[in-house]
Amino acid sequence: MSAETDWYGKIFEVRLGPPGHGGFCVARHEGRVLFVRHGLSGELVRALVTEDRGGSFCRADAIDILDPSPDRIPATCPVSGPGGAGCCDFTFATPEAQRDLKHQVVADQLRRLANWEPDFTVEPIPLPLTLPSSVVAQQDSQPGPTRPDRPARLGGVATGLTSTLLGSSTGPVMPQHAKPAPEAHVRDETRDASPDAAPPGVAPGRIGGVATHLASSLIARPDTGKSDAPRTGVSAGVFDSKGEAAASRPASAIVGELGEVGAALVDSTADVAERGGAQAAIPVGGAVVSTPTARAGGAELIVASGGLLSAAGYTAGWRSRVRLAVDSDGRAGVHGYRSSEVIADLRCPQPMAGAMDGIADRKWTPGADLVVAVDGDGMRHIVEVAPAEVEQGDRRGRQERGAGGARRGGDRRSTATRRAAAHGARDERVVDGTGRAVQYVAERRWELSATGFWQPHYGAAQCYSDVVAEWAEAAPGSLVWDLYCGVGVFAARLAEQVGDRGLVHGVEFARSAVTEGRAALRDMPWVDLTAERVERWIHEQPGTAPDVVVLDPPRAGAGKDVINALSERSPRRIIHIGCDPAAFARDVGLYRTTGYQPIGLRVFDAFPGTHHVECIAVFER
Repeated sequence: MSAETDWYGKIFEVRLGPPGHGGFCVARHEGRVLFVRHGLSGELVRALVTEDRGGSFCRADAIDILDPSPDRIPATCPVSGPGGAGCCDFTFATPEAQRDLKHQVVADQLRRLANWEPDFTVEPIPLPLTLPSSVVAQQDSQPGPTRPDRPARLGGVATGLTSTLLGSSTGPVMPQHAKPAPEAHVRDETRDASPDAAPPGVAPGRIGGVATHLASSLIARPDTGKSDAPRTGVSAGVFDSKGEAAASRPASAIVGELGEVGAALVDSTADVAERGGAQAAIPVGGAVVSTPTARAGGAELIVASGGLLSAAGYTAGWRSRVRLAVDSDGRAGVHGYRSSEVIADLRCPQPMAGAMDGIADRKWTPGADLVVAVDGDGMRHIVEVAPAEVEQGDRRGRQERGAGGARRGGDRRSTATRRAAAHGARDERVVDGTGRAVQYVAERRWELSATGFWQPHYGAAQCYSDVVAEWAEAAPGSLVWDLYCGVGVFAARLAEQVGDRGLVHGVEFARSAVTEGRAALRDMPWVDLTAERVERWIHEQPGTAPDVVVLDPPRAGAGKDVINALSERSPRRIIHIGCDPAAFARDVGLYRTTGYQPIGLRVFDAFPGTHHVECIAVFER
């Protein structure tokens, strides 16, 4: 690379084009392509080149927005700005703009790699309209103070009210499509818990498979990383139509005006607006959710019931699984973008509120990883994973500087060595919780290692399971396959359809996941989970064609060998799930070459604020 094209550190004024796969927008300057983060399509920006390996493109950060997009809002993540972490990509865009960016990326990948141009929308993960009757205020059989035994609180509201607020067999179902609330503002003041509040140590009601007793508001304040209200009280910000704080008074003062809903709020510390036109917003599931349920004195009480999330709350409080790195000083943090550097700043809004409490206040083992999981019982688990054993010669940053200071990408063999070490066997130390996470999908209970795989978004597993169950339509008594099955979440739904006269084969390489899945599905003897590589297992099967096959492969996709082998078995229907648009599109193209055509597509914004997206397609011949 000549000195004239060493762009590292240079600043250019460019107009941003369409989004690219990876959390950036594409710009062009003097015949080269710039992948620019922190900008939106159409914006005029000053872009600082942060990485230049030579060739036709380089990477840059938008450091000044000269002509902002109307879709731009104040960023909700203070950690991932220019030169910062890689945790978030688009928290400076409205929820609608985020989904539109992802729509453009998925559509582009499907068009280029699969020659398919479907009509689809990118959907948010829905908040559940109902809580299973067996889950609401369920008693837990495990002893000890960490497993509560009394009714819990939903964002500070006792779970006796949960069925009323969220809709269940004992309460009304709220409208699914409601007008969004004003942008969420978290109040700075906190109040002592009501003397009437339910005592701690209670079995929580669960929303999206995750209990809510852990977090009082389920919104972490981006400036402190802490919840805004005490754990035993509700955080009910009251705002007028402009989002300004309105006058308020105790909820108990208007019980009569709120009727049944208000009566259940007597023991909460929520304040409800006094003046007309204000909205009392109860944050639930990481954001203010707009659902008109009751009005008192002109105030509208807003609760979670599958409504739309506010702009500020959209990217907050959704992540129930977090993996942190520990720097050489023993501080927990997140990795810098495309870097092994650890940024000791835990203010990213993604984690469920309360998940990060206390982590920054203590020292950890340098070089270790921390796995933080909030499970379906609302219990937080923290597991410290010992440092990976990497040869000293490989302990260097991901990027190296070339001549003229240009970043050329580092030693790829070194990177591969570090990744292999990180995924090898490592000692684990349980610091908080039990290390055994309890999860629920479709009223079924799983118990798995807190370091094992589970969908990060607290509502994703239920959402995907519902889609699979709807699309599979497996015939009673039939044979079905669940490939890359994990702990068998999809296998359970398929088993319900085929019944005890059918057979469900689940295949997963991780032996621990298979063991945990067998325990969860022991009441379904017609489910057979096997620890094996999928590509090897398929070739070992007899020629009987399965009725339905479900695949949820890793990020790299299923690939040619698996899809060709699968197509030779001629299943009636195939449901394929992918978390990487490019890999998903390549797999779609492979299916089409074997004669299978996609007949349905669902795309979910399962990772708000990031560029990641989840795609589910169904195929038939």
